[in-house]
Amino acid sequence: MDYITKKIGEKSELNAFTGRYRDAATQEQSRLEYVLILLLAYLWNKNVDRIAEESRVHFQKMIVRPSIGSILSLSRSLDVDSEVFGKGKLKKFQASINKYPTIRNEKVGHGFSFEDDSESLFHILSEIYNTICDEGPFFLKNEVEIVSVFSSDDVASKGISYKPSGEYSPISVSRESEKLEVDGVYIKSGANFYKVSPFINISDIDDFYIYSYVEDKLASRAVFNQLIKTGRKYFSVCGLIDDVVELDESRVKSANGTIINRFENNYKKYIDTLIVKKIVHFLKKNKSTVFSTLWGHGGVGKTASIQRVCETLLNEEESVFDYVIFISAKDRKYNYHKGVIESLSGGVDSYEDVIRYINSIAFGINSSDSSGIVEFNGRMLIILDDYETFGSDEKDKLLEFIKSLNIINHKVVITTRSASNITGEEIEVKELSPKESLSFFDSVLENELSIDSRLYKKGRDLEVLANSIHEVTSGRPLFIFQSAMVYGQDGSISAMFEANIKDNSNAIDFLYGRIIEYLSPSARKIFGAMGLLTSDNDLSNLLSKLQYILNMEREEHLFDKSIEELVKLKIITVIDEKYFKVYSSEIVPIMKDSFQEDGSVTSRLQMVGRDKNLDNDLSLLDDADNSRLTRKPSEVKQKYRALISRKATPEEIRIQAIINLAQYLVEDNGSYDEGVSVLDEHQHAYAASPRFIKTYATYLWRGVDQEKAKAVDLIKNLLRLDALKDDNERLEFLCILMRYETTILIDAREELKDSFRLKDVDKTEYRRLFSEQRQGFYRIYNFPGCEIFKCIKYDQLKGFDHDVKVKALNGLSYFIEVCLRRKKHDDIDEVLRYVFNNLKYNYHDVFKRKVDRINKSKEKNKMSYDDYIERGSVGDRFVNVRKHNMPMGALGRALSEALDPDS
Repeated sequence: MDYITKKIGEKSELNAFTGRYRDAATQEQSRLEYVLILLLAYLWNKNVDRIAEESRVHFQKMIVRPSIGSILSLSRSLDVDSEVFGKGKLKKFQASINKYPTIRNEKVGHGFSFEDDSESLFHILSEIYNTICDEGPFFLKNEVEIVSVFSSDDVASKGISYKPSGEYSPISVSRESEKLEVDGVYIKSGANFYKVSPFINISDIDDFYIYSYVEDKLASRAVFNQLIKTGRKYFSVCGLIDDVVELDESRVKSANGTIINRFENNYKKYIDTLIVKKIVHFLKKNKSTVFSTLWGHGGVGKTASIQRVCETLLNEEESVFDYVIFISAKDRKYNYHKGVIESLSGGVDSYEDVIRYINSIAFGINSSDSSGIVEFNGRMLIILDDYETFGSDEKDKLLEFIKSLNIINHKVVITTRSASNITGEEIEVKELSPKESLSFFDSVLENELSIDSRLYKKGRDLEVLANSIHEVTSGRPLFIFQSAMVYGQDGSISAMFEANIKDNSNAIDFLYGRIIEYLSPSARKIFGAMGLLTSDNDLSNLLSKLQYILNMEREEHLFDKSIEELVKLKIITVIDEKYFKVYSSEIVPIMKDSFQEDGSVTSRLQMVGRDKNLDNDLSLLDDADNSRLTRKPSEVKQKYRALISRKATPEEIRIQAIINLAQYLVEDNGSYDEGVSVLDEHQHAYAASPRFIKTYATYLWRGVDQEKAKAVDLIKNLLRLDALKDDNERLEFLCILMRYETTILIDAREELKDSFRLKDVDKTEYRRLFSEQRQGFYRIYNFPGCEIFKCIKYDQLKGFDHDVKVKALNGLSYFIEVCLRRKKHDDIDEVLRYVFNNLKYNYHDVFKRKVDRINKSKEKNKMSYDDYIERGSVGDRFVNVRKHNMPMGALGRALSEALDPDS
């Protein structure tokens, strides 16, 4: 017996005593399975290193998601000294332990047993447990302590000893007598300690967990079930599934047989993004190209992503590649702990270096001959990291080599910052969104610094936090890492924001210092000329002016392609297809320094000047609209508000700016309240603007009942002001009003019925409210209902354009709902006859679906859809067949005869 079995037993006995046999049986089941895990833990830690390598790899696969049967199978295989399952030993123990899986499957299944079988199950499980303990090995038969170690130094290990009596106390064990591991869990019998972690884990003082299964092999993260109490928790099980075998100082081999070269990961724990799935999908599924380009700006996680892909491939059940060869051309890195650039050595820098390295890993030879690689008949993945650092001639040689590879046997992935180096399938690694940046920041705090991310969030708006973190890091994981380090050192989120990581000189140098080397010749030429048209205070100018001074007006395709390259690299943004804007003021000096005069650029610039003449209202609106994609929310809002408050802005532009700002806040930022507030702010000025009111009412209708009521009032007021000069526009607002008011009243009627049915209101109150609603339907019927009905009365509907017709039909559909409740069947029939006979049958569906419900409300003169159709009318489905005397098929004749009242 030990502390855990005693505590579980006490709960089991208490439940049985009170007649809760189902709970008692569950406790007995957990105690039995704890004993089985304890048995496996003892044998695994004692003997796993004595097992042959091939068997050990097999065991590591079995332990990932074990069943009760496989736990017993593993325990038998690990009993190399036959101390538990040896022939002739512990016969009763073996018989009982062999019986449990069958009992579990038959009586318990997947954790459920019927109530009337619970008492029997409890006694069966209790008997099995008692026999296993009475007849089992010493640590089950005898009383043993459980020891959890929390610290250790050169002198002693300290922890907590859990006594079989149900008590616990501190313990200190001399390092001379026993070398215990920190965070390790042991059973102690006499003076001997036996390790049982990581299968048994203890969290806090009195929370015990047993191993269930590995959820994430790459992270060595496993799910553990709580004992005594109910719960689950994740623990690391490093070493339990370590299935990589060292071949030599340069290579290792995974359990699935994949051989990979050694390299240092640039992360401790990979924080997952979707990019890994895209790359793995390309490697497994793409049959059209040998290679893919993983490209993105500095610090977005290209190297980390491709290294994670390598780990994923190593942990697949079946090998995807025989060889995975990661080759780095990286010659510097950004140390996010210190915020400095550090030089790296040992990388390759030429085509010959690449070939020699591949040959050494795959074939164990030092050769620059690529023929063996090209002719390789297995499966090989080659990764070239930081491809842009190769010289131009070396890139040409590498591309020719890649093109010579066989798509069946080879895959190549290159990572690069350069948009001009994109070849094969393009996979872009983008910056994180504000929400993703916040999540990534939290993960860095927890995984790198062991900081509870909830601490800095107390009392803060999460949306504001997400936007702030995104603003100071540009959504680049590298800068999020550095920001987390600053927070970890200062303990102040405000100090972290003030540090403005992405704008320090080292960060700028790391991102843009080598930008010229990444550009194509034409993009390099344009990049330099942009420095002539911009300054630190004004980062934008006209694309047409740039094209002119470079004399590229006749090279439009090349110019556009180069501009696209600069946009991809986030050097510039393009506004309204008319202006370019440099992404950051720190780039402008690099542009100016890179400019190379050829004798004509400056002279052409003198002819046209630098003035971009941006004083144009529509251009300002376009600028605000386009800034949504490139600027932070505060700047986008400022652009719109500056335009709205500007005295010279025409009313129509101002209204559109208000609408666009509200749309940006609601649709792009998800800030519904803020978007509606913007519209509310200007309601007094534009209550007579159809465009403004339609937008405002549409957003209010998404809100709560009070906001829906306000949407109705806005439209009523607009109609009352007689601001709608166009008849079709007036009809549109009448139909919107019809839909809104009818919906509100029908919902209220249904709610009243439910309240009466549930006796929340008495009969008197029900009748009073019902009468008020009846008057409401009467009011809606008169206005806007009869106004919409005029398009039927005056035969206007069939002449409307399609869009107007659809809006009118929507209003008429709600008009019919009101007529049903007012028993206006003549009006309903008039609408249906008109629609079914004057409009083509593709407009009929909404009204066809109402016919059955209409008939149920009638006492007489019930009509089917076909009863309304007049032969030869526009809505007659068979009119063209009759008109052209086209022969009918058997089905057509049968339908025609069935529908023809004269036949």
